[in-house]
Amino acid sequence: VRLTMTGIPSLECTNNADKYTKSSSIGNGKLTYPVGLLTADEIWISGMRTSGGNNYLTIANTWWWSLSPNSFDYGYAVVWSADPFYGLDYYSVDYSYGARPVVSLKPGQNFEYGNGSGANPYRFVETIPSS
Repeated sequence: VRLTMTGIPSLECTNNADKYTKSSSIGNGKLTYPVGLLTADEIWISGMRTSGGNNYLTIANTWWWSLSPNSFDYGYAVVWSADPFYGLDYYSVDYSYGARPVVSLKPGQNFEYGNGSGANPYRFVETIPSS
C-alpha cells in the first residue's frame, strides 16, 4: 500500500509479478476472471479517507474489506477496510465485514446499460478508436 509507505496513494503497479491480470503480456497472467477488491489506495483516491470524507462508496452501516493488508496483531491479520463512520481504517480479520467486488476493465470499455441486478446485469461495449 503506497499510501502508508509514502503518504501518497497510487494506482501504478511497477512490478509485473504483482499485476494480477488475465494476460501474461501485461502482468502475471494468474487471473481466470478479472474480479477483485479495491485496494486501500483506490479507496483513498475515491475520497473515502476519514470521517466526513465519505462518498459514493459509502453504504450506510456497512463495513467492507479492501484487498490491502496492514499488519498482524495477536495472531490475526489486520486489513484495511471501508468504515461508514470513519472512512478508510483497518481492523483484524476476526470481524465479519462484507466484500464489494470490482471488475477491472481494459481501456476502451464503456458502460452501455444495466443496473447490476441478476435480471439486468451491467453491460459494456468496447470502443475501438478510429485511426
